[in-house]
This record gives sequence, C-alpha cells and structure tokens, in this order.
Amino acid sequence: MKTKWFIPSIARGLLGDQKLAYGSEHSKCDPRNKTLTLVSRNITYSSLVTIDETLTYSPCSDNKNKTCLSHSTKVTVNSMIPFAGYLESLVADNVVSNTSTGRDAMEWVIEKIKTEAECAIRSMDEVLNTSPLSTL
Repeated sequence: MKTKWFIPSIARGLLGDQKLAYGSEHSKCDPRNKTLTLVSRNITYSSLVTIDETLTYSPCSDNKNKTCLSHSTKVTVNSMIPFAGYLESLVADNVVSNTSTGRDAMEWVIEKIKTEAECAIRSMDEVLNTSPLSTL
C-alpha cells in the first residue's frame, strides 16, 4: 500500500523529502469467529522508525448486532538518530489523529453498503410484487 505522509520541514531535513510512504498490510478474515484483522507495517523509513499497527473488527460481546474495533499501534524509533524522542512523539500524535479518520471512513463504507443493500431489496420487492407471476 502507499500513502501520503505529512512530515514537518525539520524532520524532512533529517529524513529526506519523500512524499509517498509505502507499507505492507496483511488481512485475515475469520468467518467462523466473525473477525477481520488487518496488520500493517511501514516500509518507508523502517530503518529509522517502525510502525506496527493491528486493527481487529469483531462482534461486540454485549451486543452481537454491533461491531467492536480493537486498535493497537507500536512505534519503535531507532535511538541512534537525532531527535528520536521528537520523532516518536510526532508519529504517536499522527497515529492518534489518523485513528478517528480511519474509523470514520470504515463507518461511511458500512453505511453506504447498508443503504445500497436496502435499495436493492426494495427494488427486488417491487419487481416481484409487480411481475405477472405474482398474480397467479
């Protein structure tokens, strides 16, 4: 996968001015347990900072009609680089900010699919209720 990274100018001076960042993602769907797990790791700048992220969607234990999201991120910064603490703080803040964006995007997709499915069901009901076969 690739994404655009916002890197402050001070960090660009240290890391380079790469506008696209690449990562690796592995998805696992477990229909038996009704879970979807996404595991990702950055490739770009991985010798300086490694970001391991895991997202797991599963049925909520208190309400099986709802989906719970478990999200964890591990940030490891090479302590040999200057400003390691600053870089770690910057990445951690960015991860927190992006978490809500990702959740909002997933909720938008789910709502879009739900709306389209409801529309398709209504259309099929109309077709079945107005077909010549329904009068037999």
